[in-house]
Amino acid sequence: MNFKRQFVVSAFWSSVGNGASSLISFIVFALVVHLVEADAVGVVAFAMAFIVFGRVFVEAGTSELILRRKDFDERYASVAFWLSLANSAIVVLLFALVLAPLIDRVFAPGSGIVLAVLSLSFLVDGSRFVHEAKFRRDFRYRALAVRYMVGTLVSGVVGVWAAYAGYGVWALVAQRLVASVVTTVVTWLSSNWRPSLVWSREYASEQIVHGVGLLGASTLKIIIQRVPELALGIAQGPLSVAIYGVGIRTYEALYQLTAFPLLSAAMSSFARLPDRESLAKAYISTTGFFSTFSFPLFFGTAVVAEQLVPLFFGQKWQTSGLVLIALAVSAPPSILGILLHPLLNALGRTSLIFKLNLGSAIIMVAACAIFAPYGPVVISIVLAVRIYLGLAGILYVLKREVGIDPRAVLLANAPPFISSLVMLAAAIAIRHVLPDDLPAILALAAPVLTGALTYTATMILAFPRHSAQVVQEASEMFPGLKRFAGPLPRTN
Repeated sequence: MNFKRQFVVSAFWSSVGNGASSLISFIVFALVVHLVEADAVGVVAFAMAFIVFGRVFVEAGTSELILRRKDFDERYASVAFWLSLANSAIVVLLFALVLAPLIDRVFAPGSGIVLAVLSLSFLVDGSRFVHEAKFRRDFRYRALAVRYMVGTLVSGVVGVWAAYAGYGVWALVAQRLVASVVTTVVTWLSSNWRPSLVWSREYASEQIVHGVGLLGASTLKIIIQRVPELALGIAQGPLSVAIYGVGIRTYEALYQLTAFPLLSAAMSSFARLPDRESLAKAYISTTGFFSTFSFPLFFGTAVVAEQLVPLFFGQKWQTSGLVLIALAVSAPPSILGILLHPLLNALGRTSLIFKLNLGSAIIMVAACAIFAPYGPVVISIVLAVRIYLGLAGILYVLKREVGIDPRAVLLANAPPFISSLVMLAAAIAIRHVLPDDLPAILALAAPVLTGALTYTATMILAFPRHSAQVVQEASEMFPGLKRFAGPLPRTN
């Protein structure tokens, strides 16, 4: 299987798994949010921001270290497994004995016990990181997709039942813990690898040294993602965190469907490419292909966000729709930047990854410290502006480190971006001419249908060569699509 087909197939199955899991999780979250208090949602969202931080320390770059090795070494993997479990135990103790009492005082009474119970998931998650890395090495993304779906579905059923039973905040906690347990059990059952009772000081030292570098970069990346919730929680309390959390949860569902499969497949595939020239070509073709589907999805979400959020979560979450608008329109530069990490990792430039994430984290912390008192909507707008301003830095690094001409990146992604803007204008126009008394579902469907038709027509008529390239690449995975390339220009 050539690189392009291998990459696309891997990304497809990752998209299927994450897409289905995100959809199920999103539906479950919407149902639970209807049944629990807003403050309870805020408490769990605040605690989950710390859980995401802790998960980075538990994993400590395990997956990336295994993916970077030329071959899968059984002994190396076993050492990584036991180190991961040791990290898990240490982080659980720190969370339960130090961090939980602290946030109980600083944030809201009762939030400490929620964090302590959620931290138990580290022990469960830590026992499957090596197995997941082996799945990715072997490009077994279909098996990973099934695992994600099973874990999400079972935990979703438990979460909804607990919410209906009146368990409040513990419904969300139960959902998270059950997801960890079920996903880990299914992963172990579907894997043919088991850790051995072996140890190697050489391997352990190597993993710790390299893991610290990757850990620093990953920690900074999580700070960039989660510091808004922490800042809002400290500045305004659980309700503000909940409003931001509902908006970003919807955005993350779209992210899991589009950007995460791209990143996951790139981690496995880019590491196998032989030189900078191959990496440059892979980056340009990959972003051009995936932006064709992701740009209109995010821009379309921005158009209907104010109707979408109340429809799924209820009228009390109307403000979260404004949060979603700001986050959704910031997606294009995010998609271009998401492949920078695996690209630099494939080149062995982990120190540069750390420096870039450090700069972004400093800017993010400063922005949140200044604007968190103004609320979740203002924070979301500031973050969107920051992402667009950061595009210049992304293009500069691509030019310097990989030799990619910034114009080539922009030209590869211009057709879907321009078509998405045309779609955005058409969808907004149709929304403003709709009668005010139109049922909510029709008010949502009309701009969506208008946008989809406008985007497709603009891509085919204004950018036929790009459209033909996308169909050609997609047909490598689905041969039946070749018949749609007939009226489009041929590509080399």
